[in-house]
Amino acid sequence: MARDYYDVLGVGRGAGSDEIQAAFRKLARRHHPDINKDPAAEERFREINEAYGVLSDPDTRRRYDRFGEHFRDVPEDYDERGGGARRGAAAAAGEGRRGRA
Repeated sequence: MARDYYDVLGVGRGAGSDEIQAAFRKLARRHHPDINKDPAAEERFREINEAYGVLSDPDTRRRYDRFGEHFRDVPEDYDERGGGARRGAAAAAGEGRRGRA
């Protein structure tokens, strides 16, 4: 399982964009491969960059918050296509594969 991006940056889920950016900059300086010669620093730096890339973009962050680590597997137009709404409405109405002839 992938690490939680909020944990990677050391911020809470309610963190604002300024707090996310400050945490990213602090960690990026500490783990940048040109500064930190620890062999694990490069991988940690990649992880920090990935977390920041997701959490710094409001749309991507919303998708991540909604779908978790598998947010990339869900089509970007999921809501526009009625992905959850149609299935939810059918289930609420008692319609389903079992109920159809």
